[in-house]
Amino acid sequence: MAIKFVIADTKKAKCYQKEVDASKISQLADLKISDDFDGGIIDVPGYKLKVTGGSGKGGFPMKKGVLGSSVQPVLLSHGQGMRSKLKGLRRRKTVCGAAVSRDLTQVNVKVVKYGKQSLDDIFGPVEKTEEAK
Repeated sequence: MAIKFVIADTKKAKCYQKEVDASKISQLADLKISDDFDGGIIDVPGYKLKVTGGSGKGGFPMKKGVLGSSVQPVLLSHGQGMRSKLKGLRRRKTVCGAAVSRDLTQVNVKVVKYGKQSLDDIFGPVEKTEEAK
């Protein structure tokens, strides 16, 4: 099973997708949200990437501050996983832990340090959708 990495290039305001085999995730098992890692692990050589979030198999978002990588119900008043227009409203929402694991389907990362080769050269040019044109 493959895990999708969404790599955000903040300088060009573009995102790139890379499917990585789950066997490589064992090298990233110690990482949590806001940790840096070498991009060579996911075949993006020379880049340094930072984990910014992700989502689990059930579609639940990763939440910083939730220990482990399991799915847990947490009492939220604001932030990721919670949308509320009423002030002071708290709800119990299910979220994934902040640790990277094989149970995730998507991991969001952003570029911290750029490599010699551009991301367009590694992934090919990003095609614009009809809405973006």
